[in-house]
Amino acid sequence: MAHLAHYREAHPMPFVITHWINLVAMILLIITGFSIHFPFWPAFMGIARGVHVFCGFILFINCIVRVSLIHTRTRIQPFTVHTD
Repeated sequence: MAHLAHYREAHPMPFVITHWINLVAMILLIITGFSIHFPFWPAFMGIARGVHVFCGFILFINCIVRVSLIHTRTRIQPFTVHTD
């Protein structure tokens, strides 16, 4: 198991937040995808499609945000080797 003292250094808060946004979006995409493919409640179909498209956009935007965070983080805080 990794040493927890370096957890915040290895996983900054913006990356943790975007990770959890990805998790929620993926779960909603899976649930709505199954409900679109196997419609068990016809009145839910329009809502499921809307949520499915919305979560797809959220996933795409979150990917762009994560890539831009990687580039800004490396510019602001370059990689340094700690010799503790």
